[in-house]
Amino acid sequence: FAGQIPTAQELDDTALVGTVVCQLRQTVAQAIPSTSFTGLNFDTEDYDLLGGHSTVTNPSRYTCQREGWYLLSGGVGWAASVAGNYRGCTWRLNSSPLNGSQQLLSPVTGGFQTIVAARPYMVYLVPGDFIDLAAEHNTGANLNTWVTSNGQPNMQVAYAGLPN
Repeated sequence: FAGQIPTAQELDDTALVGTVVCQLRQTVAQAIPSTSFTGLNFDTEDYDLLGGHSTVTNPSRYTCQREGWYLLSGGVGWAASVAGNYRGCTWRLNSSPLNGSQQLLSPVTGGFQTIVAARPYMVYLVPGDFIDLAAEHNTGANLNTWVTSNGQPNMQVAYAGLPN
């Protein structure tokens, strides 16, 4: 409205719109059990502008620090294996799967590594909500994530703003 003066918080929110506020990677392989969605532990923070991630406490989670809409992106790299017929990932909010976020792919034939890109997902968060990227496969045994350079599992969280 004309004549209104925005608060510092409103200016901060506006400045953050479209900014990736957190980028995480996994550099240590994680054994994922068969047929059980398991949160990926991220041990490397490329950046975390709002302080929503810890590499020590609940390293699979990004915890919301500022209310608003967020765009999630990321993926998981899987170690080579000829067993099973799918590799996948899904976004979770407060440990519950987000509808429409699951991505399943057939593994690469010949026993090569498989990379599954997570479906981009918009989610509304309030402070204290947490999201994670959970991985699943069906090899019948534990399967490690693939953490070699460009195959590393990763998660990005971008702030998209408050509702109008």
